[in-house]
Amino acid sequence: MEPGIGGTVVVNRQIVPGKHLYGGEFGLMLIDGQSLSLVGTVVHLAERYNKIKNTNLSGQEVLELAKQGDEVSSSEAKLMFQSLAKAIYNLQYSFDPEKFIIGGGVSKNPYFLEQLRKSIQELVKEVEFAPIVPEIVAAKFHNDANLIGAANSFEQLKKVKSV
Repeated sequence: MEPGIGGTVVVNRQIVPGKHLYGGEFGLMLIDGQSLSLVGTVVHLAERYNKIKNTNLSGQEVLELAKQGDEVSSSEAKLMFQSLAKAIYNLQYSFDPEKFIIGGGVSKNPYFLEQLRKSIQELVKEVEFAPIVPEIVAAKFHNDANLIGAANSFEQLKKVKSV
């Protein structure tokens, strides 16, 4: 399976799976003609960087290079952050949520969260008629958030199917 950006839509403390059970599959969103999974993940950031530089670095290592000012990693990271900012911006104005909670390993990376917030602020400034800057927070359970969410979603779906 392609590494991507999963998620969950939660309304009134209940997961909303959607009619086809694709609610929260944000990685399937199109951003500038590409799936968000391809342009908005650290995994694919590393793949792009490694292809250009003929290396085998992890996403965390590529982000560290970007933080240090490396030109190629900075450029590729900028693409990732701008893509994520566009997706979050569109979700903000589609659902008007209280906040966006970022899970996974990147949620422990202060540089990642700082750059994502910065990209969102820059995008909101560009769109003069859009006053809301979405709130971005790290998931309490960081890398385990997806596992806990999947288990919770499974339990809720069992209840729905048993009705």
